[in-house]
Amino acid sequence: SNNINFDKYNNNNNNNNEIDINELIELNKQIKPVINSEPGNISQQEIDIYWNNRLSQISPEELQKLVIYGFDLRGLECEIKRNIDGEIREYCFIRHNSPGVGRDICPDTIDSVSLSLGMDQYTCWPEYDRNFCTAVCQDGTERVAWTAYEVKWCEDTNYASCADRPPVIPFTQYKLMPWSEEILPKKPCDTIENINKYSHIHDKISIGLLTRSGEGPTLKKTLTTYAERGFIQFIDDFTIFINERSDDIDSIIEPYTKPPYNINILYDYNNIGILKALNSLVLNAKTEHFLFLEKDFRLVESLGCTLEQLAAGIDMIDRGIADVVKYRSRYNPGRPNWADLLYRDVEDTVFDNQPNLLCNFYHWIEDPIARFPDQFEICYDDPLFYCVDAFYCNWTNNPVFFKPSWWINEYIEKFDEIKNPTDDFGLEGWMNWDRRSWNNRGWILASGDGMFKHCDINNFGH
Repeated sequence: SNNINFDKYNNNNNNNNEIDINELIELNKQIKPVINSEPGNISQQEIDIYWNNRLSQISPEELQKLVIYGFDLRGLECEIKRNIDGEIREYCFIRHNSPGVGRDICPDTIDSVSLSLGMDQYTCWPEYDRNFCTAVCQDGTERVAWTAYEVKWCEDTNYASCADRPPVIPFTQYKLMPWSEEILPKKPCDTIENINKYSHIHDKISIGLLTRSGEGPTLKKTLTTYAERGFIQFIDDFTIFINERSDDIDSIIEPYTKPPYNINILYDYNNIGILKALNSLVLNAKTEHFLFLEKDFRLVESLGCTLEQLAAGIDMIDRGIADVVKYRSRYNPGRPNWADLLYRDVEDTVFDNQPNLLCNFYHWIEDPIARFPDQFEICYDDPLFYCVDAFYCNWTNNPVFFKPSWWINEYIEKFDEIKNPTDDFGLEGWMNWDRRSWNNRGWILASGDGMFKHCDINNFGH
């Protein structure tokens, strides 16, 4: 009926597995932190032994550099702590954008010594004082994103384009700081009761995830977070669309096509772009509710909290409270978060630039109604969701939830650009800037705590 033939992409496996709720509960119990979250005392003698041992691992030339140039943590923070094996070491990290919600821990190769020496980033070596450098870490990613800035260029006319220059701590003044992260309380939604309470929605949601060849390492980490929490096992209709299908991406997905998992595959051997793949996923959905994901959105909440968010989304859409529900994590959204980068601390300027980014401010503004009472309203109480008109809330390829019939009727049937797109069609750009498409359509978008964090191993250095 839509004059679109997607049969050639369809390779559904149609596994139908029974859900073992007890197994999903056990999976969620087994998720452990990377480092011990208990405080634990560390004696000064233990600190001295660790530090002397660490400095003995570098060359005399490198030690001389530290003495001359001091410690530069590149915008990160480093603190000392026992790991889950009881060993003491220094961990470096970047705080989440909202206080009190955790940290992104750097790989084990990163500490104050390696950061200060610049590792293999020769433009960041301390003797090259015409540059300063910053580093960004991302949980579960084995690399660090470095950025070099020319001091003179930043000082002259381009300050707004540069990061703040990290302070340098003289060698004799550097101290190993104790781990200061607060132990986060367990969320009320993170319960066995919630998993049982919402077990009935396993066949009410279709999930479509988009990836392509070359994105295997990012996809692998994403799917691992889903499987660890029982998310893939829970959903009956879970499909991955592969652009540029290849053996390397198949090897990552193939284990998830067999019990206890239930993933189906759609694909094209060419890169047909985001929109054609999205249309294919929507048209192949077997339920009345569709969640769109991309390969770089990891699940960072428990299954109990995730199901609570999805059940609220189903209710809001079925009752006409919202047309679209956004599920990027409110307090742990990952990087880059462009609205945050562009508008934090200058939020009111959005009205003169791109008003439809306003809804994203709830990631860092705790009470958006108090700040923007004419744009935000509470549309769901338990769990809490804010609703905003599309004029103030952009379409995004971030995790979004809607009815397949809505997408078909309001976009595929109405716009030839959507029905017959080119492979390089820019969906986000068209949605945000074509006056016919989104901003003036009257759609209502709901955002709550969410549960997905953007984690692309090649794109987090902002």
